[in-house]
Amino acid sequence: MPSDTRGIDRIQYSSNLELVARLILLIKQELPQPPLRSDSAFDSIKSKIVEKLRTSAGLNLSRLVELVGEDKTLVQSTVRVLVQAGDLSTKGQKRGTIYFTNDADLEQDVKARILEHLKVGGGVTISKPVSSLGEDRALVQSAIRSLMQAGEVRTRGVKRGTTYFTGDTDFRTLSRKR
Repeated sequence: MPSDTRGIDRIQYSSNLELVARLILLIKQELPQPPLRSDSAFDSIKSKIVEKLRTSAGLNLSRLVELVGEDKTLVQSTVRVLVQAGDLSTKGQKRGTIYFTNDADLEQDVKARILEHLKVGGGVTISKPVSSLGEDRALVQSAIRSLMQAGEVRTRGVKRGTTYFTGDTDFRTLSRKR
């Protein structure tokens, strides 16, 4: 090895470990230090996302981006990290995915409020519980679907004309009243 290579003196070593240590030292001296990456920006986005989901759970990604006010890619990657860490849970797949915080079982609360609303109001369309509960439409639809599977809610009609009733509603007496 030449005694001077581009202004760098010859490295003298007696073992491979010593060579590695001296090369690391040389690289640290010659190359600029990488800037320290601050996680505070990610922490603020994480806290915004969790806060928005606590106040109104069952939001999809586009609604989260709108509420948080950050770049979609940044929010998407932050949400992915939160889901992998177990801080958020999901329901649905791909474009229909909605997100929830794990600290409270909000869907159970929404189910109870929907059942109470149906008992008081009788048969209602989906827009009534959405507007009166103040929750996201996807969350209310998801809660109603699971209540229907459990037999606690029954339906009459199809598509936009679907009316929801409590599971103990007798449609024979209901049709005579109308």
